Amino acid sequence: MPDIHTRAANILKSGYMEGLPQGHFIDGKLTTTSQNRTLESFDPGSGKAFASFATGDEHDIDQAGASSRQAFETVWRNTPPVERGRILARASALILPEIDQLAIAECLDSGKPLEEALGDVRGAARDFEYYAGACD
Repeated sequence: MPDIHTRAANILKSGYMEGLPQGHFIDGKLTTTSQNRTLESFDPGSGKAFASFATGDEHDIDQAGASSRQAFETVWRNTPPVERGRILARASALILPEIDQLAIAECLDSGKPLEEALGDVRGAARDFEYYAGACD
């Protein structure tokens, strides 16, 4: 597999980033939006779209909010702290193997240097690790 700088250069050259989710993550799964609309994300360095994402409306927001409330009230609230820690640690473990993909997407979406985007993604993984330890 090419290193992160080669992957980023190839994406910039092609003008499009493959493999990004296309839906909303609601109720534990990727879903399509109620209107099935998309929104392009532009690389501020080139002014060109590098990906498209689902864009929602008030129905999608209501659905996500209802799902979140339901999960909190029936699952998270009743989850023992040690198990909450395991869940947050798992979130960190899921981020780390995707660090290159996430950092390239952040770099393209925000215009920040790749090394800074890598630091942001590593920081997100560390935040989940920290709060996993704080649970118990």
